[in-house]
Amino acid sequence: MMTDLLNQDQHSREVAREAIRRYNDHIERCNRVIEAAESGRPIPGSATEAGELRAKQQETADLLSAITRENDHLATELRERAHVVTGLSVRVGDLGRKIGGMES
Repeated sequence: MMTDLLNQDQHSREVAREAIRRYNDHIERCNRVIEAAESGRPIPGSATEAGELRAKQQETADLLSAITRENDHLATELRERAHVVTGLSVRVGDLGRKIGGMES
């Protein structure tokens, strides 16, 4: 019976310590929120911070879109130039053969 009482006492103390720890954590978070509000800093996890993060995300998405469009445009331009260079190479080869044929 004494063992049961000691076990119950130990369990009760553990539960009380956990409840006190949770309460202290909650009070600490509340204090940080109050201090942040008094100093004018954005409160972590607040709507203001979330809005700022969404705006930054949208800005980054817009930048990515612009860079992707520019990349596509440059790739198209590169393909066109490669086509022109290939055509010029063929023409230079033909001219070389014609000139080579005249010299013989």
